[in-house]
Amino acid sequence: MQGTHRGFGLSRTVNVAIIALILANVLAFTLESVDRLGIRYYDGFRLFETISVVLFTIEYLGRLWVAPEHEAYDGSIRGRLRWAITPLALVDLLAILPFYLRGVVPVDLRVLRILRLLRSVRVLKLARYSTAIRALVEVVRRKSAQLVITFVGAGLLILLAASLMWIVEGNVQPEAFPNVPATLWWAVVTLTTVGYGDVVPVTTAGRILAGVMAILGIAFIAVPASILASGFGEMFQTEPEGELTSEQGADQTPEPPFACPHCGETIDEGPEGARE
Repeated sequence: MQGTHRGFGLSRTVNVAIIALILANVLAFTLESVDRLGIRYYDGFRLFETISVVLFTIEYLGRLWVAPEHEAYDGSIRGRLRWAITPLALVDLLAILPFYLRGVVPVDLRVLRILRLLRSVRVLKLARYSTAIRALVEVVRRKSAQLVITFVGAGLLILLAASLMWIVEGNVQPEAFPNVPATLWWAVVTLTTVGYGDVVPVTTAGRILAGVMAILGIAFIAVPASILASGFGEMFQTEPEGELTSEQGADQTPEPPFACPHCGETIDEGPEGARE
C-alpha cells in the first residue's frame, strides 16, 4: 500500500480500484447537489457514501498500520504519528472525517453543507496515485521561492492599481470607486484580464490607467506559467537521464581489458589498435 511494489498485479488492481472509487465519489457528490436527483436517489447516495467511507477507512487504517515499515516512519507509535501528519495522510483523513462528524457535530444546514463540501477533498487523494499530479506538486515545491516572489509582486501591483484608480476615478464615480478596498475588486478583475465590466473607468486618465494595468496583468500571468514550465523542463531533463544511467549501469558490465594472445600482457587499445 505504500507503493513499494507497484509492479505487482494486485497492487496495480487495488490502485486502479481506488482511483475509480475516488472518481465515482466526485461524480456522486456533483450529482447529489442537484436537488431533483438528490431527493429522488437519496437512499442510493447514502448507501454509496457508506460503502465508500468504509473502504476509504480500511485504506487509511491499512496505511497507518504499515507506515513503520518505511524507514522514514520508523517506530511503532511515533512513526505512525509522523505519517499521520503528512499532507497525503491528512487528505486521506479529511476524505472520511465528514461522515463520522455527522454523529458528533449538531446537524445544522450550514454545518451539513460544510461537511458535504469536505467530501470533495477526496479528489485530492488522486495525488497519491497520479504521477502527473506528484510531478506538479514537486515542481511547485522546487519553485516555491520564485512563485512566492511573483505572487507578492502581483499583490503589490493590485494594490497600486486600486490606489491609482481610486485617486483618478474616486471623485467622478464615488459609488463605483468609493475607497481603495472597494477598488481592489476592479484591480483584480483587470489584472487577471477577466474584465467583467461591472465597474469601468469613464475618464481618459482612468481608461489609460486601466489599459496599462491590463497589459501588466498579462505579463504577471505569464511569469508563474514560465516558472512552472522551466521547472518541468528541469525535472524531465535530469530525472530520466539519471534513471537511464542507472539502468544502463545495472545492465551493462565493464568489458575486460584486451590481452596479448602470445605473452598475456594487457593492451590498452582494442584489437584494432593492437593490429596497428
